[in-house]
Parts: sequence; C-alpha cells; structure tokens
Amino acid sequence: ATECAMEAARNEKRDAWNSLVAGMAGGGIVGSITGRPQVVAATAIGMGILMASVDLTGATTVYDEKENAFKRNAILPETHVESPTLAELKGKFPFCKDL
Repeated sequence: ATECAMEAARNEKRDAWNSLVAGMAGGGIVGSITGRPQVVAATAIGMGILMASVDLTGATTVYDEKENAFKRNAILPETHVESPTLAELKGKFPFCKDL
C-alpha cells in the first residue's frame, strides 16, 4: 500500500524510491514490536535498502538465466557425460575415483 501511495504522490512514477520508502515503512512496523527506537530505525533502513536493491536488480538476478532455467526445470541428459576437468582430477587422485 505504501508503494502505491508513493506512486500516486509522485505522479505515477515507478522507480526504486517507491520500493525504498515502502520497505522502510514495513521495516519500521516490524521493528516497532520491540519498542526500541534503535531497532525500529535499523530494521526500517535495512528493509528499505533490501527492497530497493530487489527493485533495482529486476527479475533476473542470476548470471546465466538459461542455465538457471535448465536447473529449475530439472531437464537432465539421458546419459551422464563426465567433464574433462573431472576426468583429469580422477586421474590425479585415483583413490577418489568412485566418489
């Protein structure tokens, strides 16, 4: 609700400032259950920064989205193919080849 109020107050401008203020409001509410102003301020600042950083990084926060989708959908090859690096390590350390 705070983020929508910020958008309305700023003439429908959608950016990370709205998320920052909304995160600070939410963090302040969460921190207020302790009754300590230092905790309220710390949780408000921390949650605001977290929400703004999530808004700034966007939906794709992973380096390789294609590989992430491959792992997320559990698409595995029919047969396992060992990488050359792993084969080299198994040759270098024969006592660990069956791990």
